[in-house]
Amino acid sequence: MNTKPRIKKSRSHVGHCPHCGNDTPLRLVAQHRCDAPAYTDDNGEDVVLQLDYYLAACSTCGDVSLYSGWEGSLDEDLAPFTAAYRRWPEPPLDERALPKTVAECYRDAVSVQAKSPPAFAVLARRTLEALCADKNAKGSNLASRLKALSDQGDLPPTIAGMTDVLRRLGNLGAHSVADRVTAEDAWIVDSVLRAVLEYVYVAPQALRDALNKLQARAERKAR
Repeated sequence: MNTKPRIKKSRSHVGHCPHCGNDTPLRLVAQHRCDAPAYTDDNGEDVVLQLDYYLAACSTCGDVSLYSGWEGSLDEDLAPFTAAYRRWPEPPLDERALPKTVAECYRDAVSVQAKSPPAFAVLARRTLEALCADKNAKGSNLASRLKALSDQGDLPPTIAGMTDVLRRLGNLGAHSVADRVTAEDAWIVDSVLRAVLEYVYVAPQALRDALNKLQARAERKAR
């Protein structure tokens, strides 16, 4: 097992930098391999996999991001990070559980977070509008539609309070000149928006996936 970081300063891959928001060459500056936690497969055999960590520097802003992938995901013959997962900064929300319209709005918001916090707040608010439309929430404005979501049980009180924070910061981004949305505000919007979308869409899908896997395993054992 190789536990010593390997420096390969000559390798780079064009990718998205979450710090500056640019699509730019990401330069591999260090790689580390370690054993992942072992598990027992369906045949009762112990399986030990190796995990690679990659530290990449953005050629535009110079900041770094941390990726990980199973052994071989950074192959000499492949572009770096093709099978790697960004660990830090936290990657965008998994969009597979989101309806198309909600996913598109969320993707638009994430694309401008680093470049324009006010625009990000506005587009986060637009994502809430798409969520309300998907859930058929009725009302004359976003506040009343979010209240309808809470009243009909789609949002618990804590999540409903989160959506109100997003709505208010979205209004600030759209209408205020003197009191602009800051980068710190954008971090708050991002964490709150993730929590809302995870509760409404991602967590239920994760539960369905887990139940399907358990059912498939039970069916295999019953054969």
